[in-house]
Amino acid sequence: GLSPNSLYYVRVRARNVNGWSSFSSVVSATTTTGPPGMIPLEDLKVISIGKRNMSLEWTSPADLGSPVTRYEVQLGNGAVLNSTQSSMTIVGLEPGVRYSVRIRSYNAHGWSNFSIPVYGTTLPDVPAAPIVTRYTADDWSPVVTTRTLTIQWRVPNENGKAVTSYEVIVDSEDLVILNSTVFTKVDVNAAGMHNFTVRARNSIGWSQWSPVVWLAADPSIPGPPMGNRTTALSRRSLSLSWDAPYFNGLEITQFEVTILGGQFNYTSMKVNSSSISLSQLEPLTLYRFFVRAKNRLGWSSMSSPFEIITPDRPAQIQAEDIARLNATATSISFEWPAPADNLKPITEYVVSITGPDDVTKHYTILDTTNFTIFELVPETAYNISIAAVNSEGAAVPSEDRQMWTEPIDLGVPSFTAVEFGLTSSAGLLAAAGVVTGMLYWRRKASKRGPRMKKMNRKGEDYSLRSFGAHDAETVASDPDAVINPLVMQRVQQVRLHSYIISGFSAHKSQGIWPWRHECYSTETYWCTCEAWN
Repeated sequence: GLSPNSLYYVRVRARNVNGWSSFSSVVSATTTTGPPGMIPLEDLKVISIGKRNMSLEWTSPADLGSPVTRYEVQLGNGAVLNSTQSSMTIVGLEPGVRYSVRIRSYNAHGWSNFSIPVYGTTLPDVPAAPIVTRYTADDWSPVVTTRTLTIQWRVPNENGKAVTSYEVIVDSEDLVILNSTVFTKVDVNAAGMHNFTVRARNSIGWSQWSPVVWLAADPSIPGPPMGNRTTALSRRSLSLSWDAPYFNGLEITQFEVTILGGQFNYTSMKVNSSSISLSQLEPLTLYRFFVRAKNRLGWSSMSSPFEIITPDRPAQIQAEDIARLNATATSISFEWPAPADNLKPITEYVVSITGPDDVTKHYTILDTTNFTIFELVPETAYNISIAAVNSEGAAVPSEDRQMWTEPIDLGVPSFTAVEFGLTSSAGLLAAAGVVTGMLYWRRKASKRGPRMKKMNRKGEDYSLRSFGAHDAETVASDPDAVINPLVMQRVQQVRLHSYIISGFSAHKSQGIWPWRHECYSTETYWCTCEAWN
């Protein structure tokens, strides 16, 4: 329930049967960063709006320690747009439509909540061009010399204002004005072709003319269907549509679709509409379709073949392709190659990180194939797995790739808080002559800093390498021997009570630093030595 990236102060007290203790000293801690805050409603504004566009601007939210890198703009009709700027102009809208818009922000720690939506209505426009349907009453026979031809239509979008009237041009010359969506031409001679086009009007003005439609007064078998297209496609299903042929003369009563590919082997299906939906398909498989039409006089020829390959989820990323770019004691940076998208664009990656506590955290990554994880534990192994995602779903996650954080960088160790001493059988240093005693050193607990604490936890990381006395022979029998700092070493004192103790401090992965200490001891039992390089 705490806030991300916030400083908190804590103190504690204990209680037993006799009452409460006093409070402990205060300790402080800062919570880690998190996703951005939600954009307030008052910070999201529609600044301009047209017939087919809308311009927005907003204020970037609090980033909570990790900068906002992108925004997702979601329209009420389900459309999703992306921006790296705090403004956007949305185009391709329909005139006269009320749209809702909401926005969320993204940083390295994930998505914010969506803002409360704002609303805007695009300006109205003239109607869309009518879509004309050819229709002929199926009463033809060889002995009938006259007949009627009928068309009907619909307006796909009135664009904000109601349609009030229509105009129909027949055979490129006769203009007819009417208020209905059906027109019939009567007493048509049985021979020849006739054409029709329609436009609609609202209070803004006239639409464009519809494409010209031709009807045959002298019927025959249909021509082949045209315009085969997919209207929906996924890894396991698809929907196919087509246009009925222009030159038929009689009502189309049925279509036949022939399918090749996958589990289909010249499988034919008959339908009564100009579309078909198929399921239980195989991903990444080529399917080929042929369509023909039927009227009372017979079947048309087959349409041109239409081919489509079903998509699939992205390919699996290989663990060995996940490469470490950089690492510190508390972070790891890595990259990976984009896998095959399998015919649907990759929209994001899901990066899963499992640490020493076996807790897995998941991160959603957009528009990039590299990532840096922060707030890790030094000198610790982490397992990294990545899965690509497209509109068909998430790929199989990669196998775990193990990467290590670096140890804490101790820098050049300081030993200014180290004490050296020499003891003899008398417990004091002699003023002259030869005294056999012990040379040893210890840490002063009262002056330990973070590095000395690290030494205390891992004494084996630091060693005394060699030592000797001023104006005297080297007193260590093996100057290169590694001597544990806490083990006493017998030495020989020669006249002077001053010593130089030199050696190195080694950490198993941070390297080696030379150091040198000089200690002068006359009548004191302990002396504190300063370090110099």
